Amino acid sequence: MVIISNIWVNSILLVVLIASLYLLISRIKLSNVMKILFSVLSVVIVFMLIIANAYSWWQLDKKKNSFKYIKPSIMEVQNLTDFEADKYLVNIAISPDLNKNQIRKIIVETNDFIREEKKDASIIWLTFFDKELPKEEQRARKDNPHYMCQTQWVDKDYVGFISTDFQVDETYKEIEISWKK
Repeated sequence: MVIISNIWVNSILLVVLIASLYLLISRIKLSNVMKILFSVLSVVIVFMLIIANAYSWWQLDKKKNSFKYIKPSIMEVQNLTDFEADKYLVNIAISPDLNKNQIRKIIVETNDFIREEKKDASIIWLTFFDKELPKEEQRARKDNPHYMCQTQWVDKDYVGFISTDFQVDETYKEIEISWKK
């Protein structure tokens, strides 16, 4: 059995059903009062369907707007590979209106994306800003008004040196995060 989920299709089918019943009843001998009653009832049902459809589409649109996909904008990818390992620094612009949970999700998605693109990566640093900036302003410093956070991901098989300057505020899904305070 095919389930028809589209409200408009269901409404059209119901209107066709009502019209068919109307034609059937017009051929049957009914009193004028019953014909009028059936006609009024049919019109009321059609208007209720129109209102229900409009309300459903309004609710759907409202829901879609509240769950917009938040796409980060990668401003720069720096290859900092040295004799020891393949390392990448990525500067990313995101919306300033995001909360920490939303940012954490973007951190994981972006880190996974970079790991897919740079399969040889041993260390990935992500730096997040609240808007796109020229290269000279893309600095992860507390005095930068657009800086939001920085992350560090280290491959579990990496055995080289790791900077101790990175201040870890939390670890989320194997990614260390330093938030701007």
